[in-house]
Amino acid sequence: MSEFIHPKPAGKGCWRDKSVAERQGWLQDLLIDHPTFHRVFSDFIQKLNHCERSSRADAMLIVGGTGAGKTRLTMHMKRYAQARYERDDDERTICPVVLFAIPDPCTPYEICIAILEALGDPKPRGRKNKKETIDAAGRFLAECEVKLVLIDNFHDIPARRRARGIELVGARLRNLIDSSHALWVLLGTEEARKVVNSEAQLIKRVGYSATLRYFTIDDAKAAAVFKRVLIELDKWLPLAEPSCLADPKVGGLIYVATEGIFDRIVKLVDRGWFEAVEDGRESMQVADLAKAHEYVHGPQQESANPFQADFSSRLLRGDGEPFQVMRGGA
Repeated sequence: MSEFIHPKPAGKGCWRDKSVAERQGWLQDLLIDHPTFHRVFSDFIQKLNHCERSSRADAMLIVGGTGAGKTRLTMHMKRYAQARYERDDDERTICPVVLFAIPDPCTPYEICIAILEALGDPKPRGRKNKKETIDAAGRFLAECEVKLVLIDNFHDIPARRRARGIELVGARLRNLIDSSHALWVLLGTEEARKVVNSEAQLIKRVGYSATLRYFTIDDAKAAAVFKRVLIELDKWLPLAEPSCLADPKVGGLIYVATEGIFDRIVKLVDRGWFEAVEDGRESMQVADLAKAHEYVHGPQQESANPFQADFSSRLLRGDGEPFQVMRGGA
């Protein structure tokens, strides 16, 4: 369907004698095509296709806890749409992708300001009144041929507005969606649902909802998915030889060290390969993960480092341990 859905990690042999900077740059493109990600990204492309065919807007709500992969998903959505729609025009500004976070204060006016800023308006606050500003935001979405609008931290709206304010913001978003031919992707934690549900007409426009969940090993199917993630991650590592990630025992330790939160997995392994290279090796070992765990979380007692020999298998939720505060959604 697309190289953005099925990226091809570089062959292991190419990394021998490469610099740390070259290796680190490669990981910026990391994309692990696990089942949930694949489904959401495939649906995203189908909705872009529909918007293009019908010249009508559509919207998706993507929710997930902190570290579940929303930011990485956003990055790949943006890259895909830019590659697909970017073009030069001497007569006017073409901006196929708009990306912004919920502003503070969060008002209908400030959301329009955020859109104008994302479109490159040099004086987004330079109009006579709020109505002109709001009208300009809707008009420029069409004039700049915006195909994709990505709104990050959508859950911040309930945190910054009372019930009536949330409804007003929802109504403005509904009007902005209607003024465009774009696909709108709203990303946030579960709190983001309050905004969509605040306004009857907005509910109709954001019919699609998907959840990026943390990985678990609670049953055979979930454990198989987690194993696949680690195997695919090993392929992406900028090392000339395979590493220890496919070892089931190591996989269990990584789960304990991260509680299955994707962002924590990436941070741990990203430091692990660096430790290997610093030691003159092209294969990451458990000892490298032990150092990486300490790098990520700070100095810990060896009894709280899953990759140390004397670690007693358990969740790290004791006093002063990394996950004393359990998985958060904020």
